[in-house]
Amino acid sequence: MATFTYESIVNKFKNVTLSGNLDLLDDSAIVKLGADDDLQITHSGSAATITNTTGDTTLDLAGDLIIDVDGADVLLKDAGTQFGAFSNSSGHLLIKDGSTTFLTGAGANATFAGTLATTGVLTANAGINIDNITIDGTEIDLSSGDLTIDVAGEIILDADGGDIFLKDGGTTYGNLKSTGSNLIIVSGTTVAATFSGANVTFAGTTTSSGNLSTSGTLTVAGTSDLNGNIDVAGTIVASGDITAFSSEVLKDDIRTIDNALNKVADMRGVYFTKDGEAGTGVIAEEVEAVLPEVVKDGKYKSVAYGNIVGVLIEAVKELRNEVKSLKENN
Repeated sequence: MATFTYESIVNKFKNVTLSGNLDLLDDSAIVKLGADDDLQITHSGSAATITNTTGDTTLDLAGDLIIDVDGADVLLKDAGTQFGAFSNSSGHLLIKDGSTTFLTGAGANATFAGTLATTGVLTANAGINIDNITIDGTEIDLSSGDLTIDVAGEIILDADGGDIFLKDGGTTYGNLKSTGSNLIIVSGTTVAATFSGANVTFAGTTTSSGNLSTSGTLTVAGTSDLNGNIDVAGTIVASGDITAFSSEVLKDDIRTIDNALNKVADMRGVYFTKDGEAGTGVIAEEVEAVLPEVVKDGKYKSVAYGNIVGVLIEAVKELRNEVKSLKENN
């Protein structure tokens, strides 16, 4: 019988070379590696475990690392507690946070189950679909419903020297453009209004069913059709006529003005200075005492100068009759 000392056994297994299999047939056997048995490989029942009690574990492979779990999940744990997992769904990858799926892959596409938050740049060359909103390159499309832009600050449209177009069903019905620092509003393909600071020039007909108020210059190249009042602190400039409806069919109780010459005599024409500029006209409060029909109330009293014409016409006729009478008597 051969005798083996402890030293001889230890020396035999310092550098072991096998040309066949190494079988450890005990189901609870442990393969221990390292001076302090730090790395251990064991199999017990239906579970196998690789345990490293200290430091990192590195798998350095010349080829691919393949993890095949035969229909189960690849669980990610920390100190025995699961914090994530990889799962298979009909050949596609599911990534879980804890036990909840947050990303489902489908070829080149990925679906996030919750909120996607990024502190960097999100790049999507093929576009982004958000509910029924599609953002693709230079276009934002909404498949149905209204689009509301609700911001706490300002909304800034910066076209870098270009125009801002307004479309309906792909057809342009207007646009906003710049003349350097001022705004031009285009209706269809025709310039409708040109702004210059606080002043505006309308190229066509101006129609209003309410009041029109401006503190600058209002310029109308076409017709202005207003059913309300015009309140202008600046100048009204029109290349055409400024007219008011005066048809007989619109008027009732029509009477010729009597004592017109006396009314004119009771009114006073004055020179005055207003806002640093010299002017001529009348004083509303004085005219109101003689011809209240032409004076309008507001923040300040105003005079319908054109409506004084009727009194002037009849005053001239009365004066003509007086002159005629004097000539006949002489």
